This record gives sequence, structure tokens and C-alpha cells, in this order.
Amino acid sequence: MVATTTIDGAEYLDTNLSDLDLYLVEGMKELLNKVEVLEKELELMKNK
Repeated sequence: MVATTTIDGAEYLDTNLSDLDLYLVEGMKELLNKVEVLEKELELMKNK
């Protein structure tokens, strides 16, 4: 989760990117799962 920092009343996203690679890997896993589901649906549509 991305944290926020408030400076002089303005809210900014935290610049600590140490976990960015973990978020990237999880996002890639989710995308791969969606691609696999769509490939299966496409095959089913072709076989009708």
C-alpha cells in the first residue's frame, strides 16, 4: 500500500519505492491470469 505524507497541509504520495518490485510482480501475475482466461474464452468461441 502506498502511504502519504502531509507537508504544510498538502498531501503527497510517499516516495519510498522499496516495495515497487513486489507490486510489479503481483501485477504481472494478475495480468497473466487475465490473459489465460481470455485465451480459453477465445478457444471456446472458435470451437462453436
